[in-house]
Amino acid sequence: MAFTSNSQRRVLLMTNSEYGQANSFIALAHALATKPNIHIHFASFIDAEPRVTQLRDSLQGTGALGAGSMITFHATVAIQFLEKATIDHSPGFWGAIKSHSMITNNIFGWSADQYMTGVKSIIEIIEAINPQAIVNDTAFSQGLDACRKIGRKYISAGPMSLKDTVAELQPRFMVNYPTTSSGYPFPLPWSKVIPNIIITISLIYNIFTSPRTRSINAARKAGGLTTMLPIFAGFQKDVEYLAPMIPELDFHLTVIPDNVILCGPFVLPVIRTVEQDDPELSKWLQAANGRTILLNLGTHTIVDVANTRELAKGLAAVIQHERDLKREVQVLWKLQLVPGSEVDAVLREELGKDIDSGRVRIVSWLAVDPMAILHERSIICSVHHGGANSFFESVVTGIPHVILPRWFDCYDYANRAEYLGIGIYGNKTAAPGANALEFAAALIKVITPGSTYISKAKELSNVCENKCGGRELAATRILKGADEGVSLMPKV
Repeated sequence: MAFTSNSQRRVLLMTNSEYGQANSFIALAHALATKPNIHIHFASFIDAEPRVTQLRDSLQGTGALGAGSMITFHATVAIQFLEKATIDHSPGFWGAIKSHSMITNNIFGWSADQYMTGVKSIIEIIEAINPQAIVNDTAFSQGLDACRKIGRKYISAGPMSLKDTVAELQPRFMVNYPTTSSGYPFPLPWSKVIPNIIITISLIYNIFTSPRTRSINAARKAGGLTTMLPIFAGFQKDVEYLAPMIPELDFHLTVIPDNVILCGPFVLPVIRTVEQDDPELSKWLQAANGRTILLNLGTHTIVDVANTRELAKGLAAVIQHERDLKREVQVLWKLQLVPGSEVDAVLREELGKDIDSGRVRIVSWLAVDPMAILHERSIICSVHHGGANSFFESVVTGIPHVILPRWFDCYDYANRAEYLGIGIYGNKTAAPGANALEFAAALIKVITPGSTYISKAKELSNVCENKCGGRELAATRILKGADEGVSLMPKV
């Protein structure tokens, strides 16, 4: 059944609620909601609801909500996580092997019963809505299982690199591409080929033998789901993938199938400027004439004394280096800080004078959208943990990176920045921690006037501007599917 332009199309977006995963879907929801006659149903864990509500209220308040369009949030029954274990690990052979023993417990934070309750909950949501199009987070196994269980076709999306989406399709992929968690560079050196193959085998072995995986698979089988857990099933020929990348943003790939739509980064537009939301911060940023370092290591990073000291020492060295050369530089550091804590004392010890003078600002929360700060060209370098969204936001705005990865695919993004020439892997010798001298040296190389990192980051931003349809292209593809009507696929 086709739908006319006057029909209200129902689109269901399903995602995990983790900030990094949900960000892409919030951006997709924004793109869809600005168009007319669309009812966006957003299904996730309950902790995603405030962000969806904020998006809806913002669109309504600015008059950007499309005529006849609306957004409804649906909470899945299952809790998000049964447990939350540390996920930090070092790169290299043994670090990667260690990470694989943790990976299933961190991907599947539920008991088997909780997992299947989630699948059932999502099936009920799908059947109640009967959407014309379903877009599922690539990492949201319960949503994928729900669609397969009742034979509903879906589109796959999320903050996945091209390499992680189609690596298995590349010729001799284990010989040419670094395995997740390894931190190995691309192109893969010959000395790392055999270790990389062993790491890949270790990953597969841990996936299939993990007690958590076996327990969930037993429950799935009892519930009629006989296929492999979707997140580990690999590339699917019968699914359309909306990729938040174009080839210019990733390692070189020789095989990209036609069902991978090269959209480019899914990022939210900047609706309010820094000056509108925080005039005082805007004035402070402008005073540095575009030479502010933004340090934001993500919501999962655990604040510890030793690592904070290394970062603070590194920043102090950079500030002194620039001061000696009569160059302006300042630091905006987003850090969950408890006043009077040991971490607070370390910061006062290493950066006290610069904190007091206002050259260093440490804030637990930003009252403005970080994308607004990047967009206004106030930042000379973005220091982050290598999360996909942090990477994409810096790429789109043309800001070079210093990346301090601590786990899993974040190591890939650090190497990706170096491969593209837009940043430096800033803790290569100390990961998952940091070393002050290494960190300072990386920052100085990036922020030095005329550095190739600055120019290449701007060049890549221009490529994105000219070639990336981003969230709007993705929305067009989703609506094309909706207009074609409900599609079925074989039940499992």
